[in-house]
Amino acid sequence: MSVPVLGGLVAAVATPRRPDGTVDEEAFGRLIAALTARGVQGHFVAGGQGQGWLLDDRQVAGLVSAAGAAAGGRAVLCGVTSGSTKASLARARVAAAEGASHVVATPPLGTGVDDAALRAYLVELSEESPVPVVLYNHPARTGRTIPVALAAELAGHPNVAGLKDSSGSMLSLCAYLALRTDSFRVLVGHDSLVLAALAYGCDGAVASTANVIPSLLSELMSAATGGDLVTARAVQAKVHRLRMFDEAAFVAVVQQAVTLLGIPSGLPPHPTPTLEGVGLDRLRALLDEIGAERLEQAA
Repeated sequence: MSVPVLGGLVAAVATPRRPDGTVDEEAFGRLIAALTARGVQGHFVAGGQGQGWLLDDRQVAGLVSAAGAAAGGRAVLCGVTSGSTKASLARARVAAAEGASHVVATPPLGTGVDDAALRAYLVELSEESPVPVVLYNHPARTGRTIPVALAAELAGHPNVAGLKDSSGSMLSLCAYLALRTDSFRVLVGHDSLVLAALAYGCDGAVASTANVIPSLLSELMSAATGGDLVTARAVQAKVHRLRMFDEAAFVAVVQQAVTLLGIPSGLPPHPTPTLEGVGLDRLRALLDEIGAERLEQAA
């Protein structure tokens, strides 16, 4: 089976939960279908927005399977970040067995790895993963970067498909873009930098806000790649307003926004800060102001 091309608009998909805290695969499938219908070209599950570190392998398997069923042949990426090579490889095998097209890996969590240990981890993952690996640079979460020299080495590996940079730094992104080839694609992972990243030659964007405003993100991508900077700047400003809404943890903001837009998604597990009262009213008002459309119509 051919591997979908890595690029375009990829949603960093939320993990809906029922009131009792269990994963709601039915709502997840509805969300994937709604995003696909609004221009999303790939789905990244069990990543940061999906709080993959809180999911067990059975839950991840269910999400990957549900995503594949609703994604219409589009790329399904699965996060495999953990604290050990063994655990990351185990998750990669689970994801591949359920149809994931790629797996995505940051440096190991909570281990304080040096460059040599990080190289050993990513090389073994690349050698052993049943599906192509996407490197994930997210220093705010992992406490370290993926060195450009290591990315350059891995860019030539036949089982490494590209890199997602969520550093929020254009200098960092430009360094990785210098490594870009048709077989090693570079994606921006910060929603506020989509327009700038595309202007510099990124192959696409992985965006948490795509759960909430997929049509706007799709419009931004089309306008940016089509040279309509007036439209692209206006839409990017709307995306930025949502991304900077900081009255709760952003994973909660996204889930609660998805609920407001028609697909009940519950809340992230405690103690993740969530919105209530006035904060939820402000989010509802912001969604109206930026033109967020309902993901599903009310019955």
